[in-house]
Amino acid sequence: RIRMKRKILWIVFLVSFFNALAQDEIYYVKDTNREFTLDNISEANFEKVVNNFVVDTHSNGIFWFKIPKNSTNDESEYIFEIQNVEIDSLIYNRLENGLEKIPNELYEAFRFKRTKDVFIGVELNARVIFPLKLAKQTDFRLFDKKRLLYNGLYYGFSLLVILYCFVHFYFFRDYAFLYYSLFTISVVLGFLIMDGTLNLFGLSKQEVSYLTTLVFVSLAFFSSKFTNSFLFLNEIYPRINKYAYFIGFLILIFALLNIIYDNFIFYQLLSTLVFALILYYWCISIYLFKKNVYTKIYAISFLIILFSSLDTLILTNYGFSVLHVNPTSIKLGGFIQIIVIWFAHLYREKYLRDQNSLMKEEIISYSDSKKNNDDKDFENLVNTLSFREKEIFNLITEGHSNKQIAEKTNVSINTVKFHIKNIYDKLEVKNRKEAMNLNTNS
Repeated sequence: RIRMKRKILWIVFLVSFFNALAQDEIYYVKDTNREFTLDNISEANFEKVVNNFVVDTHSNGIFWFKIPKNSTNDESEYIFEIQNVEIDSLIYNRLENGLEKIPNELYEAFRFKRTKDVFIGVELNARVIFPLKLAKQTDFRLFDKKRLLYNGLYYGFSLLVILYCFVHFYFFRDYAFLYYSLFTISVVLGFLIMDGTLNLFGLSKQEVSYLTTLVFVSLAFFSSKFTNSFLFLNEIYPRINKYAYFIGFLILIFALLNIIYDNFIFYQLLSTLVFALILYYWCISIYLFKKNVYTKIYAISFLIILFSSLDTLILTNYGFSVLHVNPTSIKLGGFIQIIVIWFAHLYREKYLRDQNSLMKEEIISYSDSKKNNDDKDFENLVNTLSFREKEIFNLITEGHSNKQIAEKTNVSINTVKFHIKNIYDKLEVKNRKEAMNLNTNS
């Protein structure tokens, strides 16, 4: 008898469990030919939404969602949220079953009781991606508070990093910090669009579309400028940017076409090209991976961006998704990236400062010893330096600081540090100094 009671209890538990799961299920149908209305939509062949996420190829039709009624007599109010800021309009020409649109929400959200099947139609003229949320009102409000907390932490931390980078640039004229702050602003603005925050300010869909295009262009431009400055690509590989310029030119062309024609194909090509440009510079960082520690950190941090944006910006535009990510998950990737690249900045500064101070001292010491001996070979060696390197070399030997050299030559402090490293290597200061010491001792 005890065993029988246990079996009955398990059966009741399992039935209740799966019944509860079924109550949270959402169904959808793609109405490309606009065959359905609220009067006949119940006759459509709905498909079950998997993982509360719908992604499909671009369509100018209507997506209908069905929330089935509760099998119990539960009178609780539910909230259904469609997490897509590109929705053109919602089809609900009469308030059936107490369906109520909730004003001033991040996304389109509805409140209702599930005493009958509820149908909501969404008209779309953009990429088809619908992260969905269905929950009881009490549970949804808790979820919404957590989401606002996560958003506040992300935006607050991002603002601190942006301010820090601006202040650092102002005092030390390191353009890598300036470009990274502007790149971070572009990323933050993209997240503000994606998570629906701008909806609270009453922006129209057209204005959001223009702003999205601007974000893509600024992401491409400032990520390129930051990478060049951070890794000294202009000094290491001055010709490597010609391919990036070509991609950048195409980005500008498709951005203008997207603004003029508001065509989804141009949006697809624009987002793909921006991803390709960031990927291009990331591949360069992999090629330079063994050069120093901060290059390794850069490569790792931008891998996070590429990994999180691949699904959101590329795959979903072509009608499929692997990770089914939502704005909060993407923000987490962005948060990690900011922390990693910030440490890369700090490590890079310490590395360059320590290395640079030592090099300057040795260059001055080595130069003084050679000049005192009137060494003609040394003069010939100095003449092999480029015009800019020779200019910086003379300023070093005159005792100017890096900041003073940067102001006199109209370049950033980090560019000065890079030239000092080149001068140090070309003059072979360390090797020649050691050889000179050995000859003196012998």
